[in-house]
Amino acid sequence: MKLRKENYTGKYDLAIVGLGYENRAITACKNIDLPHREIIAIGYDTHTNVCSYQKNKKYYEKIGAKIIEGPDITVTNQFIELIKEKKIKKPINCFLDITVMSHYRLAFILSFLIDHLEKT
Repeated sequence: MKLRKENYTGKYDLAIVGLGYENRAITACKNIDLPHREIIAIGYDTHTNVCSYQKNKKYYEKIGAKIIEGPDITVTNQFIELIKEKKIKKPINCFLDITVMSHYRLAFILSFLIDHLEKT
């Protein structure tokens, strides 16, 4: 995996986004170019019925995102399985939205992607 130092404005092969209760949780996903709409939305197991959580979840369902919800251990295990299922054998452009993601989840996802995605 190669981390870009410059701002990338091209197409992404995969987006990993947060599903949270704030209105802004879906903003980044709405503004990126994903030709095949390969999206993993990572939600929580608490505060799922407050503010905009359900509205945001419906948006992700509408665009065909794979939604993972639950406590950290469930989310990380399901994330590992999803990425392994994809059998990614070539370098890809991956978008990671940190807007509503916990530090633990962000660190886990970055570490996992660095260790498991194809290098350029």
